[in-house]
Amino acid sequence: MKVIETPTVHRIARVALWIACSWMSGLAAPVWAQTDPPVPEVFAPPAIPADWRTERINGITLRLPPDLTLLQDYSTEHVWGQMDAATNTGFALRIAFSDRPGRELERDEAVLTGALVLLGGQTFRTYFATAPAEADAPGDMEMLVSDLPMLGDERLMVALATMNRDIAEYRPLLAQVLGSMTLPPPGLQLQRDLLGGTVRLPIGPGWSGTGPLDTGDVYLFSDEIAGRVQIRSGKIDTGGMPTGTPGMPVLFLGQKAQLFAHEDGSETVEDNTGDTGKAGLIVLESCLPDGSAITLRFSGMPALFHDPSIAAMVTGGEIVMPEGSAPCPADIFPEGANLDSAAARAEIAPPFGVDPPRPEQPRASGAALGGLFIYTLPIGWIAEPGVDDQQIRFAKADGSAAIVLARGAALVAPAGPVAMVPPTTYHRSDIIFGWPSERYEWEGPGNPSGFQRLFIHSHCLAGEERFGMLVSGSRAFQEEGELSGALRTITLNMPDTVKPCPDPLLGIGTASAALPTRQEAVTPTHAAPPVSPGSSSVVMGQADWFGQVPSPALPSPATESLAGRWQKGTTFPSAVAMGGAATIPTAQPDTQGESVPVVPPAPPVAPVQTVESVDEPDRFMPGEGGYALFENGRYGTFISYPSGYFSPEPPPGNGDGRRFVSVDGAARFYVFAQFNALGQSQAEQIAQDKSDPAHPNVTYERSGSGWYVLSGTAGSDIYYRRVIEDMNGLIRVFEITYPAARKAEFDAVVTYMAKSFGPGTDMVTQQPLAVTQPPASATEPGLPVVKTGMLRTPERGTQERGAIIDAARLGAEQPLGRKVIFVVSALRTDGTWAYFQGRPVNPDGSALDWSRTPFAREISNGSMSDTYMALLLKQDGRWQILEKALGPTDVAWYNWLAPYGLPEVLFSGQ
Repeated sequence: MKVIETPTVHRIARVALWIACSWMSGLAAPVWAQTDPPVPEVFAPPAIPADWRTERINGITLRLPPDLTLLQDYSTEHVWGQMDAATNTGFALRIAFSDRPGRELERDEAVLTGALVLLGGQTFRTYFATAPAEADAPGDMEMLVSDLPMLGDERLMVALATMNRDIAEYRPLLAQVLGSMTLPPPGLQLQRDLLGGTVRLPIGPGWSGTGPLDTGDVYLFSDEIAGRVQIRSGKIDTGGMPTGTPGMPVLFLGQKAQLFAHEDGSETVEDNTGDTGKAGLIVLESCLPDGSAITLRFSGMPALFHDPSIAAMVTGGEIVMPEGSAPCPADIFPEGANLDSAAARAEIAPPFGVDPPRPEQPRASGAALGGLFIYTLPIGWIAEPGVDDQQIRFAKADGSAAIVLARGAALVAPAGPVAMVPPTTYHRSDIIFGWPSERYEWEGPGNPSGFQRLFIHSHCLAGEERFGMLVSGSRAFQEEGELSGALRTITLNMPDTVKPCPDPLLGIGTASAALPTRQEAVTPTHAAPPVSPGSSSVVMGQADWFGQVPSPALPSPATESLAGRWQKGTTFPSAVAMGGAATIPTAQPDTQGESVPVVPPAPPVAPVQTVESVDEPDRFMPGEGGYALFENGRYGTFISYPSGYFSPEPPPGNGDGRRFVSVDGAARFYVFAQFNALGQSQAEQIAQDKSDPAHPNVTYERSGSGWYVLSGTAGSDIYYRRVIEDMNGLIRVFEITYPAARKAEFDAVVTYMAKSFGPGTDMVTQQPLAVTQPPASATEPGLPVVKTGMLRTPERGTQERGAIIDAARLGAEQPLGRKVIFVVSALRTDGTWAYFQGRPVNPDGSALDWSRTPFAREISNGSMSDTYMALLLKQDGRWQILEKALGPTDVAWYNWLAPYGLPEVLFSGQ
């Protein structure tokens, strides 16, 4: 029905509803709490005229006279009436909901007149009030307020108001409306109409949505339970569901549907039970008239599926398919749907087959190494402190894995972690607990755990004291997520006084030949596209990513246009040969650490020239066979590529990788890296990649520990995508696209590139690349230059330190909505510029309860950290925030270097 919108009618409506706007404004205590409740009368509903129309409002079905005009139409408030603007006469009927109806009874003296029990058993208190003297017209109002909440925690209010009319004249109308209403039994909730009334669910107290409930995509969250409910119309959203998850033919609220049940690691919340997140995707087999599918997705911890509010939501709900609905086409369902089963279908309801949550289990927790580390270990781990708090060992109860933290003498003792490193072990730079370190890894005889990694921090404590971490366990433990989960339960409280160690390597391990320096970086030039080797030159095995496996004895896939013909000779410098650990997953059959043969090449058509590069953030190192080795300056990702055929595009602002385009525009590839901020499992990553429109028609899929490969066709092109993830959750991606018509030319080239792709090998002689501060003209005008020689960390208690922290604090307190102080992990300033990094805590020093902040869900699912970073500039004697990052899961300050022309030493201290 159309809402009347004329100013005159609005004015009349406001007069008629003075009670809705004035006398219902809030008592200190509700009226029903101030007097003894009256004995309720059982309401006797009168007959309802046949010509009255039917309305559905907030889950209430009721009848209304046909001549009533809709005066007000809000989400939880509706007003109908008849008004005479000339005489200020008429009446209005109001239905509304409020979680504090007592407050709406404060302004005018309302009289409690009795109580009624309506059909269905709901009890209402009845009230009477007279219009205040300042009202535009005399009038009266009668109102009913339910004793119990019906819409979440809101009570139902029904009111009749008159102006210049005798209210007794309209009481029969009010009684007829009350008698027509369908209400739930006492203690139950009204249904919320979702997706235009197709899905109707009673949503109890404690649940809230992220937007209007009449949209096509509704998320419901609970304040008390870890999980969510998504109700959606349109294209089916499978979330992180693994491809091929089997569907089960069921009945859901009387409708034929498919149930897809699976684990959902993104919903896992540490609740001391050891349980993992679960998900149940319900897809109705009937679609809306416009072809939209209807899905309901329940996801969260097992406690969600067993919570009474979820059971009440489903058992009290219904699905009403509109006229014109029809069976959905089979091709819209997820892979694994079972649409042809003739077996009888069972009606499903929570918990949808999810096992009950396990009881909470104890977890080892405490502080270690003089408070340097705080830990709350995963279930099933034990803590074994060492002597004098210089060492602590965390171990799985079954002895299959262990983590040792050590400092000072305990680190370098004859029986300490450093002494365990074999003398020929190579190492590389890495990041652990957010700080730079040197990583050593080895395996072999004498190592009962199978595989070990030692991380030695590049920063020293007071007195140049070193500290580090030794990890022992299988490769599967270290590379498939279990180690990452354990490390997330350990927090490093880096003191303000740390400084870069004078000897970052301690003389451990063996150095290999140095990589080229920045002055030796090369700029790739252009040549003709690759030409397929002749049949006499290329011998392919079986089952590589195109259904073939390169023979281990094959030479490099150099071609005439790139480096001449295939020849026998030396080997390509793989991760092992270059000094790194052999952990790069490679294409099937993928032998970890296997060297890829390479030959001395013939001169390429366009030789690679050695040039000096100052501002280039990445490195391009000349190789053999017409190839160059690309190294990303930020994450150290390596790949060997035909440098005469592919040219790099300009680097992205965040420095996470690089794109390359062929000189003829026919092919392109990119490499990049990012952290697994959402904590997705490998299966979830694969499912997400396969759902990407850029990856249709997947024809090849392989995976192993910490890696997977997808390949297929997209139009007239072939794509190949390789993804590897290390134990720190850093994901590296290589993807190349080229014409399918030239498959034979690219097969060997792409296989070779894939084998060279990996995390890189920062060796003893190779230091991290510094970011050169660009000239002032290349940055924002008028900004001062950082005086690197004056960088310092202000002492505790100084005015300078307090002023910087106080200014930085504003950037954290505003989004958190509360006062905080910081556990400072980094603070450097030259007096004009300042970088601050810390962890917010409560003003009393206790840990911040993130579940009571706007970021509860992000913290719980791992997509946000508890770190805060800020870049500040002192202007007119005051510190001002230029950039800030609350909860970064990456090195956020890296993106602040170029725009402000800042040196990395301001942020890293080295």
